[in-house]
Parts: sequence; structure tokens; C-alpha cells
Amino acid sequence: MKKYELTDETKEINGYTLHRIVAARDFGNVKAGDKGGWIEKESNLSHDGDCWVYDNALVFEDAKVSDNAKVRDGAVVYGTAQVFGNAKMLDGAKVSGNAKLSGRATLSCYAHVFENAQVYDMATINDTAMVYGNARVFTSAKLFESARVYGDAFVHDKAILFGAAKVHGKAKVHGNVTLNGNEELCGTADVSSARDFIVFQNWWDTGRCFTWTRSNNLWCLDGILYNSTDLVREAKSYSEVAGREYERIVKYVEEILKADK
Repeated sequence: MKKYELTDETKEINGYTLHRIVAARDFGNVKAGDKGGWIEKESNLSHDGDCWVYDNALVFEDAKVSDNAKVRDGAVVYGTAQVFGNAKMLDGAKVSGNAKLSGRATLSCYAHVFENAQVYDMATINDTAMVYGNARVFTSAKLFESARVYGDAFVHDKAILFGAAKVHGKAKVHGNVTLNGNEELCGTADVSSARDFIVFQNWWDTGRCFTWTRSNNLWCLDGILYNSTDLVREAKSYSEVAGREYERIVKYVEEILKADK
């Protein structure tokens, strides 16, 4: 027996006609006759399990919500995205493209998962954080504020990202590490503790931050990966002061590496 029906109450979203749904039988915390959110067609919401689209949430195009997943509070699922398992979407969050939200993952507060990204297990994505590209966020990892994970990056275990922290390329962040906002990890960086990276700030000019990672002994600056020689050369081409200061920082890191031996 179908668990819901499409009503004649409709709304237009980006050229798609969505229908308000109404429960046809009791299941989970939904009672027969309860009005739900909005879907374009029955393939958007499975009749199996306790999955449901609540209040003003939207599901359209070829997106699908299944198993026991919950989509509510103005959350939106579209494209060919899938939300399944016991995943939850709240507060205007979005899943789009070919992205997947599953397990017991939670997406809320306008967070967005898109392209081919996957968020699963007990991962939590909040605020305006984004996960995209082929990135994966899983186990108990958490993203807050405007953190970004993209490219082929992995964030997992109990890792936490705040502020404007960025993880991209093929970088991996795991363990109990916390990124507090100015870090940018790229390339093949592998970070699992605070000793695996140092964030420096350009105090003499622009104030921008750049990150050194121990695992590959490389520098990430404005999304570009540099070795120490190229970083100093690039800085010297900008100004004498920049060249001098970057060179001082590189020598400081070299001393750290010597002390590790």
C-alpha cells in the first residue's frame, strides 16, 4: 500500500511543478492525513521505510529520498542526489548534483553537499559549510561555519573544521584534529594532529594566511601548492620584503624538521 499521495496543491520551483504530499497511512511519526512537504513525482520519495519530506522541504528533478531519511524545515534535494539510510536534512540545507547523504549523517543550517560528494556515517555538516567535487566526509567528522571540503579530499574520524578552513586536492584530515578557521590543506597533505601543520599569516602586507604541512613538506597558499624554493622565489618576485619574510618562515620550518631527526 502506498504511504502517501500527491495532492492537487502545487507550487512552481525553477520551472518544475511540485505537489504537496499527504500521508495515506501511519508510519514512523507520521499519521494518515498528515500533510508533508513538496515533491515533483513519486520517484522522489520511496513508499518503503519511514522516510518523509516534511513541511516546506522540496525534492525534485531525479533526486530520491529513501529508507528512513528525513527532509524538513525548508531543506532541498534536487538533481540526481540521494538521501537515504537514517540521514537528516534541516533548516534550508541542500543536497544536489549527484551527491549522497546517508548513514546517520546530518545536514543543517543552509549547508550544501553537491557535485559527486558523499557525506555518511555520523558526519555533521552545519551552518554554510560545503562539501563538493568528489570529497568524502564520514565517521564522526564535523564541519561548521563556512568550512569547505572539495576536490578528492577526505575528512573523517573525529576531525572538526571551523571558520573558513579549506581541505581540497587529495588532502586527508582525520584523527582528533581541529582546524580553527584559517587553514588551507591541499595536495596530498595528511593531517591527523596539531603537529602535522602550521598556519602562518602574512603580517607584513596582505594579512592572508598560508599553511605548511609536515607530511609532504609543502605549502598551500591561495589554493596553490608550493615547495619551499618555489614559495620564496614567488615571494621575491612580488617584493623584497615579501621575499625576506617568506625566507625567514621557510628557515624556521627547516629548523623544526631538523629537530625531528
